[in-house]
Amino acid sequence: MKKRGQTEARIDSKLFEQLEDERKYWRNVLLRVVVAVKSLATRGLSFRGKTDTFGSTNNGNFMMLLEAISEFDPVDSTPDITNVDQLSLIVRFVQDNAEPVERFLCFLPNTGHKAENIVASHWNQIISPLKAIKSDSPYQKVFVKNKATGLLAQLNSLETAILSEFWGSVLKQFNIASKILQGVDTDVEVVSRLYESFITFVESKRESFDAFEAAGKKKF
Repeated sequence: MKKRGQTEARIDSKLFEQLEDERKYWRNVLLRVVVAVKSLATRGLSFRGKTDTFGSTNNGNFMMLLEAISEFDPVDSTPDITNVDQLSLIVRFVQDNAEPVERFLCFLPNTGHKAENIVASHWNQIISPLKAIKSDSPYQKVFVKNKATGLLAQLNSLETAILSEFWGSVLKQFNIASKILQGVDTDVEVVSRLYESFITFVESKRESFDAFEAAGKKKF
């Protein structure tokens, strides 16, 4: 019963996490409104203006202050917990006859505007169900739990193997450059060339994921 009560072991764990995020968000909104009210009241400033419309130049000090605070809010385009923004995964390519082609693959939950966020989200989608099965009820079939535990361990080992290949290559190059930069004869021209080579090196590594994955699988 204790395991079943844990958030990660619940069937609605994702919905529960989303609900908690919504609660935190609106608590922060309420806190900012209270701060705005206290700030204006302690200085004896008027709250209302000629209009009560956001964006108007005559909406008064209170709404003006809320507009200023909202400039620093994170983008939240889906305040409704039942709705989730989606990104379309589309592949565009040109055929041999020079005809452009566009193919829709799938929808992705909008976890952010960076590729890092999307990759992390997909990884969590794979790992989270395995963790839930692993920590599920003691009445769960033993072979299912063992299989989930083994698959989870394999995925974690594969990720470690791929990262070790990637960082091994990167840190080796960084170590060489670090020794050069510590040399007594290093001048600005050398530093500039090293900086440009770093940019080229990192860009090339970003395009070499398949090679790192293949090398990691060999270790795995």
